Amino acid sequence: MASQTTNGMAIAALVCGILGIVSCGYTFFVAPVLAIIFGVIAKKQIAQRAQAGAGLATAGLVLGIIGVVISVLIILFFVLAVFSSSTTTTP
Repeated sequence: MASQTTNGMAIAALVCGILGIVSCGYTFFVAPVLAIIFGVIAKKQIAQRAQAGAGLATAGLVLGIIGVVISVLIILFFVLAVFSSSTTTTP
C-alpha cells in the first residue's frame, strides 16, 4: 500500500506564511503574497491528486492573509507618521 505524499506547494505556502509573520512586515508583500498563491495552488492540486497537506495549505493561506494585513498596517502607519509630521508648522 502506497502512502500519500505531501504536496510541495502546501509546504512552500506554510514556510512563506511563517516568514511573512515572523518578519513582521519587513518582507512587505513578497512572502505573504507568495504564501497566498502557493496555498491556493496547493489546495487545487491536493483535491485533484488526492495528496496530503490540506492543513498545511490552509495554514499557509491564513498566515499569508495575516501577513498582508500586517504589511498594509505597517505601511499605513509610516505614511500617517510622515504626513502628520510634515503638516505640523512651528509659529
